[in-house]
Amino acid sequence: MNGWKNSATWNVALWIGNDEELYREALEHGGPDSYRHTEQILGTLFPSGKTPDGHSIDDADTPEVMAFLQELGE
Repeated sequence: MNGWKNSATWNVALWIGNDEELYREALEHGGPDSYRHTEQILGTLFPSGKTPDGHSIDDADTPEVMAFLQELGE
């Protein structure tokens, strides 16, 4: 899916990268240092457990999202 492992991972990254409020909030958390920290950040950004268009954050590939968030934090 556009170079991402699956559609949920792509969708999570799409929302964070294209929604200014989510982007700024992600930057506030800095680069995650563990998978657990990544999951905590996603829980904060998407408290319903889903992106605004319904993709479950649990279906997103944690290592890939972690790498994406680390890149944002640099």
